[in-house]
Amino acid sequence: MPENDIMISKTANNTIILVGEDCQEWICCDSLLPALAQQGIWLAGYSELQHLYQIQRVLPGIDTLLVTVSGQGMVKLAEHWQMQHAGDWVWLPSGSPVQYQLADPDTTTPWQLCWILFYSTTTPTLSSYQSGTTDQALQLKLLLQFLYNEQQNPKADQSSTLCCQQLQLLTQRVRQHSMVAPLEQLRQRLMTSLAKAWTVAAMADSAFLSERQLHRLCLQHWGHTPKHYLQLLRLRQAAMLLTSTSLSIEQIAERTGFSNPYHFSTVFKAHYQQPPGLYRRQKHPLFISQPQVN
Repeated sequence: MPENDIMISKTANNTIILVGEDCQEWICCDSLLPALAQQGIWLAGYSELQHLYQIQRVLPGIDTLLVTVSGQGMVKLAEHWQMQHAGDWVWLPSGSPVQYQLADPDTTTPWQLCWILFYSTTTPTLSSYQSGTTDQALQLKLLLQFLYNEQQNPKADQSSTLCCQQLQLLTQRVRQHSMVAPLEQLRQRLMTSLAKAWTVAAMADSAFLSERQLHRLCLQHWGHTPKHYLQLLRLRQAAMLLTSTSLSIEQIAERTGFSNPYHFSTVFKAHYQQPPGLYRRQKHPLFISQPQVN
């Protein structure tokens, strides 16, 4: 049977563990399943959390992966709380504060959460929080429930080994993308706020990366430096606005983060080999027939 007794713990080192009686957890550990340790996993489990649940602790030498199956929770990343919905995952590196709790204690919908604690010596070195989405959450839940049942059967060594190997494969898919997901999240933030005066430092902070990490990953996955990639996003958005709206050149320059229309026109012409006005007359159906004004 899964554990569902209330557990309340608060220690001098600011560790807080509050698990209410309405919570159920299926917990697997490497002491009962040696196959887990072979895959670099200390603990793994699936939880259905409701009404009272709060975790706050630091685990030296342990990386934490949280994957939401359904419901809602909150995880603290650096100085802000991030909502967790179905398919969301968060990677919390060794030695960093691990804080997560229910988003709404009064909801009747439990937060279904998969969690895996890795020995950090067996996982890629990550110096900051990472997060993203996955379509493997339900499969991970079913696998953890099956593994919990296998843990109750001391004769299931072979099937447990295969199950733990499958668990490692599933989590590996997330870990392989743990450094790519922040870039995609950053790209989305940039696209929704191109008018902002972004600096490389601000971009790195937004992605929970150092400037050096951001520079390396941008070159690796986008083929451009962060500053150049931001300019490309601005130019592409400007080209879209030129061909689909009647906004003035001044308005487009302002919306896409260029300091002034002259700077915008200079950069646009260098990239597209023609000035914004000519580009619009050639591409926009409402401007194609209009003669050029000298």
